[in-house]
Amino acid sequence: MTRMYERKPEGWVSCPGYGAHEGKCGRTNYSARGLCGACTQRRRTELNPDGDVSARLKRRYSMTLEEYKALIERQAGKCQLCARKLTFEIGRSSTRAVVDHCHKTKAVRGILCQRCNVAVGFYERIKSEPDWHAAIDDYLRR
Repeated sequence: MTRMYERKPEGWVSCPGYGAHEGKCGRTNYSARGLCGACTQRRRTELNPDGDVSARLKRRYSMTLEEYKALIERQAGKCQLCARKLTFEIGRSSTRAVVDHCHKTKAVRGILCQRCNVAVGFYERIKSEPDWHAAIDDYLRR
């Protein structure tokens, strides 16, 4: 019996994987090259390590790769809030380096770890939405 997730619509293929993930990925996707998003990102990074990062920094924060590296150097490679050593590999990690910025002015404030950046986002939301803050307090008192 064929399960629903085993059937692939026409044009959809299993990702063959890339690099260290070759032969291990198997995500189903629709793409000309056959690679899923994660493997495509690995391929791009391998072929042009600074290219994707540089374009993203410019587009999102109007910042060059050199400015980004200088900011990290000024912070000694540590999160500006918790002082944990930052990591720079692709993927999810609580110590992964992220650019913290003001969503209103778009001004870059510094480089934080993923955990602190999420905390700052919640802190800003709590300050701007008192009702949400009260709802969290009520929830935690249960």
